Amino acid sequence: MCGVFIENVDVPQGMLVGVTVVNKNDIPIQYGKVALDKFGAVRSHVDRIGTIMGWEIKQRFRLNLEGGSKVHVVRNMIDPKEPPSVETSTWNLKKSPKVTAHMI
Repeated sequence: MCGVFIENVDVPQGMLVGVTVVNKNDIPIQYGKVALDKFGAVRSHVDRIGTIMGWEIKQRFRLNLEGGSKVHVVRNMIDPKEPPSVETSTWNLKKSPKVTAHMI
């Protein structure tokens, strides 16, 4: 077996992603590692990150994937103001990916 376990299933193409939450002054306030399927949709990544990090119902963030992709989220869902294509798009997860979650 290789990869990571996501919801008790071995996902060979899975990887651990470092997630750093920063406040409005860009000061880190939370860090965690989240297992993601590198071929999964952004919608599933946002759901896992928000759930694992324990974000609350009305918390809003701008997630920045190292290397360029950005998405606005509310707790563990993509902000409805984002284009519909964001939900089914994928992130280019490379070796040791990092996500910064900026509190809004």
